[in-house]
Amino acid sequence: MTSPDLNLAWDGTTQKHLELVHEGNHEGIAVSHLPGVLRDNLHIRRLTTVLGRAAQRLEDDIFGVYEGVTLGMAQGASLDRWGAVVGEPRGSLVSDADYRPVIEARILANGADGTVDGLMQIMSVALQPIVCIEYFDLFPAGFQIQASRELWMSDERRSRVRAILASATPAGRLALWVEAATGGFGPPTSCVGSTFTGPLARVI
Repeated sequence: MTSPDLNLAWDGTTQKHLELVHEGNHEGIAVSHLPGVLRDNLHIRRLTTVLGRAAQRLEDDIFGVYEGVTLGMAQGASLDRWGAVVGEPRGSLVSDADYRPVIEARILANGADGTVDGLMQIMSVALQPIVCIEYFDLFPAGFQIQASRELWMSDERRSRVRAILASATPAGRLALWVEAATGGFGPPTSCVGSTFTGPLARVI
Protein backbone atom coordinates (compact mmCIF):
# COMPACT_ATOMS: atom_id res chain seq x y z
CA MET A 1 0.00 0.00 0.00
CA THR A 2 1.22 3.48 -0.83
CA SER A 3 0.25 6.92 0.33
CA PRO A 4 -0.08 10.13 -1.71
CA ASP A 5 0.21 12.21 1.48
CA LEU A 6 3.30 11.51 3.55
CA ASN A 7 3.49 14.95 5.20
CA LEU A 8 1.90 14.23 8.56
CA ALA A 9 1.73 17.79 9.89
CA TRP A 10 -0.26 18.57 13.00
CA ASP A 11 -3.18 20.92 12.38
CA GLY A 12 -4.49 22.13 15.70
CA THR A 13 -5.58 19.15 17.77
CA THR A 14 -6.01 16.79 14.81
CA GLN A 15 -3.48 15.14 12.54
CA LYS A 16 -3.71 15.24 8.74
CA HIS A 17 -5.44 12.24 7.26
CA LEU A 18 -3.19 9.56 5.78
CA GLU A 19 -4.95 8.05 2.79
CA LEU A 20 -4.05 4.47 1.94
CA VAL A 21 -3.97 3.58 -1.76
CA HIS A 22 -4.08 0.03 -3.07
CA GLU A 23 -1.05 -1.02 -5.14
CA GLY A 24 -2.12 -3.56 -7.74
CA ASN A 25 1.14 -4.32 -9.55
CA HIS A 26 3.72 -5.61 -7.08
CA GLU A 27 4.92 -8.19 -9.59
CA GLY A 28 5.69 -5.60 -12.26
CA ILE A 29 7.27 -3.19 -9.78
CA ALA A 30 9.53 -5.92 -8.33
CA VAL A 31 10.79 -6.93 -11.78
CA SER A 32 11.30 -3.32 -12.87
CA HIS A 33 13.54 -2.65 -9.85
CA LEU A 34 15.94 -5.45 -10.77
CA PRO A 35 19.28 -4.29 -12.20
CA GLY A 36 19.48 -4.90 -15.93
CA VAL A 37 21.91 -7.84 -15.61
CA LEU A 38 19.68 -9.64 -13.11
CA ARG A 39 16.52 -8.84 -15.06
CA ASP A 40 17.90 -10.80 -18.00
CA ASN A 41 18.58 -13.83 -15.78
CA LEU A 42 15.59 -16.17 -16.23
CA HIS A 43 15.88 -17.78 -12.77
CA ILE A 44 16.19 -14.45 -10.93
CA ARG A 45 13.29 -13.02 -12.90
CA ARG A 46 11.09 -16.01 -12.07
CA LEU A 47 11.98 -15.82 -8.37
CA THR A 48 11.23 -12.09 -8.29
CA THR A 49 7.91 -12.70 -10.03
CA VAL A 50 6.91 -15.31 -7.43
CA LEU A 51 7.82 -12.95 -4.58
CA GLY A 52 5.91 -10.11 -6.24
CA ARG A 53 2.81 -12.28 -6.56
CA ALA A 54 3.04 -13.26 -2.88
CA ALA A 55 3.31 -9.60 -1.88
CA GLN A 56 0.32 -8.83 -4.08
CA ARG A 57 -1.82 -11.50 -2.40
CA LEU A 58 -0.90 -10.13 1.03
CA GLU A 59 -1.72 -6.56 0.04
CA ASP A 60 -5.00 -7.61 -1.54
CA ASP A 61 -6.02 -9.39 1.68
CA ILE A 62 -4.98 -6.52 3.95
CA PHE A 63 -6.58 -3.85 1.80
CA GLY A 64 -9.74 -5.91 1.54
CA VAL A 65 -9.98 -5.86 5.33
CA TYR A 66 -9.11 -2.14 5.44
CA GLU A 67 -11.91 -1.32 3.01
CA GLY A 68 -14.30 -3.81 4.51
CA VAL A 69 -15.79 -4.05 7.96
CA THR A 70 -14.45 -4.31 11.47
CA LEU A 71 -13.74 -7.75 12.85
CA GLY A 72 -16.65 -7.52 15.27
CA MET A 73 -19.10 -6.95 12.40
CA ALA A 74 -17.45 -9.09 9.68
CA GLN A 75 -19.37 -12.05 8.30
CA GLY A 76 -18.73 -14.74 5.72
CA ALA A 77 -16.10 -13.74 3.15
CA SER A 78 -15.15 -10.59 5.10
CA LEU A 79 -14.38 -12.73 8.13
CA ASP A 80 -12.38 -15.10 5.92
CA ARG A 81 -10.19 -12.16 4.86
CA TRP A 82 -9.52 -11.29 8.49
CA GLY A 83 -8.49 -14.88 9.14
CA ALA A 84 -6.15 -14.89 6.15
CA VAL A 85 -4.41 -11.73 7.35
CA VAL A 86 -3.71 -13.04 10.88
CA GLY A 87 -2.81 -16.57 9.76
CA GLU A 88 -5.93 -18.34 10.97
CA PRO A 89 -7.93 -19.72 8.00
CA ARG A 90 -11.53 -20.80 8.52
CA GLY A 91 -11.01 -24.50 7.80
CA SER A 92 -14.05 -26.47 8.98
CA LEU A 93 -15.38 -23.74 11.29
CA VAL A 94 -18.64 -23.21 9.43
CA SER A 95 -20.22 -20.89 11.99
CA ASP A 96 -19.07 -17.26 12.09
CA ALA A 97 -19.88 -17.28 15.80
CA ASP A 98 -17.23 -19.99 16.29
CA TYR A 99 -14.72 -18.54 13.82
CA ARG A 100 -14.64 -14.93 15.05
CA PRO A 101 -13.37 -15.74 18.59
CA VAL A 102 -10.64 -17.92 17.05
CA ILE A 103 -9.43 -14.99 14.92
CA GLU A 104 -9.57 -12.59 17.88
CA ALA A 105 -7.63 -15.03 20.05
CA ARG A 106 -4.99 -15.52 17.33
CA ILE A 107 -4.47 -11.76 17.12
CA LEU A 108 -3.83 -11.63 20.87
CA ALA A 109 -1.64 -14.75 20.81
CA ASN A 110 0.53 -13.31 18.04
CA GLY A 111 1.49 -10.49 20.38
CA ALA A 112 1.40 -12.42 23.65
CA ASP A 113 3.89 -11.49 26.38
CA GLY A 114 3.43 -14.65 28.48
CA THR A 115 1.98 -12.88 31.52
CA VAL A 116 -0.91 -14.38 33.48
CA ASP A 117 -3.18 -11.44 32.62
CA GLY A 118 -2.32 -11.79 28.94
CA LEU A 119 -2.97 -15.53 28.91
CA MET A 120 -6.28 -15.12 30.71
CA GLN A 121 -7.32 -12.50 28.18
CA ILE A 122 -6.53 -14.87 25.30
CA MET A 123 -8.49 -17.63 27.04
CA SER A 124 -11.48 -15.34 27.68
CA VAL A 125 -11.60 -14.25 24.04
CA ALA A 126 -11.06 -17.73 22.62
CA LEU A 127 -13.88 -19.29 24.64
CA GLN A 128 -16.37 -16.41 24.50
CA PRO A 129 -19.05 -16.16 25.61
CA ILE A 130 -17.88 -17.23 29.05
CA VAL A 131 -19.53 -17.10 32.48
CA CYS A 132 -16.28 -16.61 34.40
CA ILE A 133 -12.57 -17.45 34.33
CA GLU A 134 -10.24 -18.64 37.11
CA TYR A 135 -6.50 -19.07 37.61
CA PHE A 136 -4.84 -21.76 39.76
CA ASP A 137 -1.16 -22.29 40.53
CA LEU A 138 0.16 -25.79 39.92
CA PHE A 139 3.37 -26.07 41.90
CA PRO A 140 6.24 -26.06 41.32
CA ALA A 141 6.17 -24.48 37.84
CA GLY A 142 2.73 -24.85 36.34
CA PHE A 143 -0.67 -23.20 36.21
CA GLN A 144 -4.26 -23.92 35.29
CA ILE A 145 -6.68 -21.48 33.68
CA GLN A 146 -10.30 -22.56 33.67
CA ALA A 147 -13.09 -20.82 31.78
CA SER A 148 -16.72 -21.68 32.46
CA ARG A 149 -19.27 -21.61 29.64
CA GLU A 150 -22.90 -22.54 29.38
CA LEU A 151 -22.00 -25.16 26.77
CA TRP A 152 -18.79 -26.87 25.68
CA MET A 153 -17.15 -25.77 22.44
CA SER A 154 -17.41 -27.89 19.31
CA ASP A 155 -14.55 -30.35 18.80
CA GLU A 156 -13.19 -28.37 15.82
CA ARG A 157 -13.20 -25.07 17.70
CA ARG A 158 -11.69 -26.78 20.73
CA SER A 159 -8.82 -28.10 18.59
CA ARG A 160 -8.12 -24.66 17.10
CA VAL A 161 -8.24 -22.97 20.51
CA ARG A 162 -5.84 -25.58 21.92
CA ALA A 163 -3.27 -24.74 19.24
CA ILE A 164 -3.60 -20.99 19.83
CA LEU A 165 -3.19 -21.35 23.60
CA ALA A 166 -0.17 -23.62 23.14
CA SER A 167 1.51 -21.03 20.92
CA ALA A 168 1.05 -18.35 23.60
CA THR A 169 2.28 -20.45 26.55
CA PRO A 170 5.77 -19.56 27.83
CA ALA A 171 8.38 -22.28 27.32
CA GLY A 172 9.27 -24.28 30.41
CA ARG A 173 5.90 -23.91 32.11
CA LEU A 174 3.26 -26.60 32.52
CA ALA A 175 -0.06 -25.16 31.35
CA LEU A 176 -3.43 -26.80 31.91
CA TRP A 177 -6.20 -25.16 29.89
CA VAL A 178 -9.68 -26.19 31.01
CA GLU A 179 -13.19 -25.44 29.83
CA ALA A 180 -16.16 -26.15 32.07
CA ALA A 181 -19.86 -26.38 31.32
CA THR A 182 -22.01 -24.79 34.01
CA GLY A 183 -24.96 -26.59 35.58
CA GLY A 184 -23.18 -29.94 35.71
CA PHE A 185 -22.45 -32.21 38.63
CA GLY A 186 -18.78 -31.37 39.15
CA PRO A 187 -17.39 -29.74 42.27
CA PRO A 188 -18.30 -26.05 42.69
CA THR A 189 -15.62 -23.40 42.17
CA SER A 190 -15.23 -19.87 43.51
CA CYS A 191 -17.25 -18.39 40.66
CA VAL A 192 -19.60 -21.17 39.51
CA GLY A 193 -21.79 -23.68 41.26
CA SER A 194 -23.30 -24.33 44.66
CA THR A 195 -23.02 -26.98 47.32
CA PHE A 196 -24.72 -29.53 45.12
CA THR A 197 -23.83 -28.51 41.57
CA GLY A 198 -20.70 -27.24 39.89
CA PRO A 199 -19.14 -26.97 36.44
CA LEU A 200 -18.36 -30.15 34.51
CA ALA A 201 -14.78 -29.60 33.35
CA ARG A 202 -12.54 -31.05 30.65
CA VAL A 203 -9.03 -30.25 29.46
CA ILE A 204 -8.92 -28.32 26.19
